[in-house]
Amino acid sequence: MAKKQGLIERLIVGSDKSEGYARSTLPSNRWELFWDILKGRFWKLVLINLMIVVALLPMLLLILMLTMNKSVYGSLLPYGQTLGSGYPFTPGLDYRGFMYSLQLNFDFFTYLIPALVFAGLLLTGVMYILRNMVWTEGIFLSNDFFKGFKDNWLNFLFIGLMEGVVLWLTNVTQRYVSVINYAGEGNWLITASSVVSYIIAGYFTIMCFHMMSLNVTYKLNLWQLIRNSFILTLGLLPQNIFFIVLCFAPVLIWLLIPSLGAIVILVYLLIGFSGALLGWTTYTQWVFDKFINDKVEGAKINRGIYEKVDAQGNPVQKKVRESKIVRRRPLKPVTDEEVTITELPTTFTRADLQRLAEEKQRMSEEAERWSIEHEGDPDIIGDYEILAEDDESYYEGSQDAMALDGDEEAVQRELDRMAEEDKQKKSKKKKK
Repeated sequence: MAKKQGLIERLIVGSDKSEGYARSTLPSNRWELFWDILKGRFWKLVLINLMIVVALLPMLLLILMLTMNKSVYGSLLPYGQTLGSGYPFTPGLDYRGFMYSLQLNFDFFTYLIPALVFAGLLLTGVMYILRNMVWTEGIFLSNDFFKGFKDNWLNFLFIGLMEGVVLWLTNVTQRYVSVINYAGEGNWLITASSVVSYIIAGYFTIMCFHMMSLNVTYKLNLWQLIRNSFILTLGLLPQNIFFIVLCFAPVLIWLLIPSLGAIVILVYLLIGFSGALLGWTTYTQWVFDKFINDKVEGAKINRGIYEKVDAQGNPVQKKVRESKIVRRRPLKPVTDEEVTITELPTTFTRADLQRLAEEKQRMSEEAERWSIEHEGDPDIIGDYEILAEDDESYYEGSQDAMALDGDEEAVQRELDRMAEEDKQKKSKKKKK
């Protein structure tokens, strides 16, 4: 009787009835790989998410301070003026509130530059860990984090600095546009410049995400990172936008349904940031396999993805076979008198198995010979065998699995090996 698994053992090694380690259940594409990592390494993703929260902590504090300052200032200013509240008349109150809001935004984006530099330095190790996860390599959080930081910190520092500067320039542009529109002197050129500044900021943000993935995958200098990320962002712009939106979908849900804000915050504190970066890393590795790795000497394609092979070890893919009748031939009728199959004794040996295999082969040859002799015979009425034009078998797994899946040659080889072992044992006994 098998030993019953305990709770801790099931959590560590999985259930005995689970097929989690079966070759056929391994991920065969990036989408399956993402869900496999999310399911199998959930708690490591929680720890990685904690690292990301620490990296983004200065930026999150800045956002909180900006929101609180605007809320407090808006509640203290007497925008109602003398409407029954007793406040003295304050000339230009709206303009003062407007300029104060602009100054708060300017201070926020100014302090955001060092905050993004700090986040970029810590995200160096995080992106390296996520890359190893997507490559299905062994993960040691502390060792991998410091190794990634040591190898890539300089480029990530510049990535954070450039993103902060671009956002700061975008804010400066919006500041001047807001002042001109407040004065009533705006026109279509001013509106167009505002829209263009937002587009540039969004485009460069996508470039920064690509630069982070490129930097932990290839050895590139800063100029090569900028050039390659610019090409990938422009050439795959619809896909980039789709995956950015998909990775950060909870934020959009929060904006559309503000009442779900507490749930969204809880999700992001648990696994939201690491899940988003894992999704982006998985997507960019697919991009690299499709457009870059086949052109880079020594680069491996489809790392982390299980490639299915046939009995000879050649890669194959699943496909639906289309049966097409080529010809029909009669099947030899089987009678009880012709069935001469040796029954296995209770304690059978390898010789008995060999004899059964020979009888099976002999019966198959006789049936084949009879079918050829009576092909086209009008007196033969009975069952017919349908031969498929595409009668090739597609397997998933190694040659050992093929023997269990109906591979006659593999079974025969196994029988030959067993017979050879018997001969060797008998020869050793004779020598003794």
